[in-house]
Amino acid sequence: MTTYSADVGAANAEWMTSEDGLAGASRPLIFEADGGTVTFGQETLDRLADEIADDDAGLTVVRQSGALTLRIGSEAFPVRKHPAPRKRRGKTDNYKSAGQIAALAGIPLDSFLAARQRHPDFPAPDVHIGPTEGGEAGKGSVDGWAESRAPEIREWWENCRPGRGAPGRGKSLAHRQAMKAGHARRRAALAAAAEADTAQG
Repeated sequence: MTTYSADVGAANAEWMTSEDGLAGASRPLIFEADGGTVTFGQETLDRLADEIADDDAGLTVVRQSGALTLRIGSEAFPVRKHPAPRKRRGKTDNYKSAGQIAALAGIPLDSFLAARQRHPDFPAPDVHIGPTEGGEAGKGSVDGWAESRAPEIREWWENCRPGRGAPGRGKSLAHRQAMKAGHARRRAALAAAAEADTAQG
């Protein structure tokens, strides 16, 4: 809320805020005093500027060339305006689009989008902007990743990127580990069979 103040002296300030003065009038003007300084709001300013609030005291506010002056009888006091403080905006979190995070991770966008569709363990976005369906991105929504996720996405890509194995299909790290364990079991079985044949011979 915008407020106004004027240094009018202790005597005037006391009169303007006393029950015997303006505060006790049928249409009181609201002033707050701090020593010889009075403070008042927009409503009081408008009344003082649009009508002579107290004919006996000659109390009014004069607007001239953008300046405000409070007149009490023959005395004139400059009026200072104190605009309401601006509300501080909250911190805004910045997220990267698919194209931006793919570029930061060094992955072609087409490959990035294809990997997202094919691999459930692809690093999930941090935010969905727009419609959601069951907690997942809906039609017309936009996904966003924190910039700090780029190394994580790159690491996933290095371990699981398409092109390793069957054409066009990437294998997740868990899948490749399972395949490696299967190969080891088969080699062990072949070695055991060879030893059995040697023992029988």
